Amino acid sequence: MSISGLKKLLPFLHATHLPQATAMVVAITAAAALFGQHTWRLAFVFLAASAGQSLVGWLNDYLDAKNDLDLGRSNKPVVKNQLDVRKLKTPMLVAALLVVPFSLLAAGWLGGAAHLFAVSQGLIYDRYLARTKWSWLPYALAFGALPFFVAQSVSPTAWPSWQIIAASSLVGVIAHLLNALPDIEIDKKLGHSGLAVFLGVRKTKLTLLALFALAIPTLVYALIVQ
Repeated sequence: MSISGLKKLLPFLHATHLPQATAMVVAITAAAALFGQHTWRLAFVFLAASAGQSLVGWLNDYLDAKNDLDLGRSNKPVVKNQLDVRKLKTPMLVAALLVVPFSLLAAGWLGGAAHLFAVSQGLIYDRYLARTKWSWLPYALAFGALPFFVAQSVSPTAWPSWQIIAASSLVGVIAHLLNALPDIEIDKKLGHSGLAVFLGVRKTKLTLLALFALAIPTLVYALIVQ
């Protein structure tokens, strides 16, 4: 790819919320590999996770474009005039079309459906619940579904324990609050009322401590003791 082509591609990559998207894709793919998926399906786990994370990130930037411009969020490609938000429509459509077959090829009907459910929760968050007190719920549901996707990618007879599902759901809520914590004051000014805004900075931090206290022993028990 030429330098000019790479420059055109980079804003689209950044608009996926690249650090968070990369962390999720790596975590999902690594989990599948660690639990025994070493065949061609691992590539489709990676592709399905990449398509799903890209779709959710692009929709978020598409819907938040006006607010980001008003606030001058310099980390957003739209604000830096690197990307016309209308140009996100095509990659969103492509990602939406690809995530279905990639998910099914990665983990079969049940596991693929679990991944598509997780992606749908990200879209529901973006469109409906991001600015409500229920902003945590799509994260809990999406992260809770991902162990099914990972397990089924390894074997159709593999099922995650309830402890893994519970710990994963808690991690989802933790991820949401950690992501929302730095923007509490900005969201207040905009009149948004996500869970972190509702709780405030101090209570959000206390809630995070409580969630970590629940998630860590649950995960340790699920992975080591059980």
